[in-house]
Amino acid sequence: MGEQVFCITEDAAKALLEHETDYEKVEAALREGEYRGRETVETDERYRQVIPYVVFAHDAYWPNLDTSTVAIYQRRHGNEARLDRLYSIGFGGHVNPEDGAPPYNILRAAIREVWEETRVIVKHSELFYRGMICDESNSVGRVHLGLMYVVYSTVPGFENVPIADAGAYNLENWSKLALQKLQYAKL
Repeated sequence: MGEQVFCITEDAAKALLEHETDYEKVEAALREGEYRGRETVETDERYRQVIPYVVFAHDAYWPNLDTSTVAIYQRRHGNEARLDRLYSIGFGGHVNPEDGAPPYNILRAAIREVWEETRVIVKHSELFYRGMICDESNSVGRVHLGLMYVVYSTVPGFENVPIADAGAYNLENWSKLALQKLQYAKL
């Protein structure tokens, strides 16, 4: 049967992008989502696989780009060959049936993915929703939709760099988009 991943329709994703900061509308749209076979939706642009994308930003409530930091790491030999050797400021991955029913499955998946990638336990109350990541620049981006959450903390064992300097790294596309949200939005 293969891996099942949580998706919403492309039409629902486009409608959400117009209201990305209204989490009530986001939750309502997520309730309409469903689990589908990953093998099928990886190339089917009628669906967007929903990915929680968690950024650890320290001292970023009112970003002072000289003192606020973000956790950063270089991807190595993961499941996504296209991301190998690129830097990332986000932790996340697919939402699976064991994460439960929407909309809370997204938060459960965020917590699970952060644990799997960092061995740090975060609570629901530490995840602050900050918008969507939508990358139309390539075929992979067109079948995924990121929900960006910020945890206002550092990550032990990871490099923390000033937000103002993070753009100098060879970042994956989603990290570039998330960094823009950190730099230009009131978080």
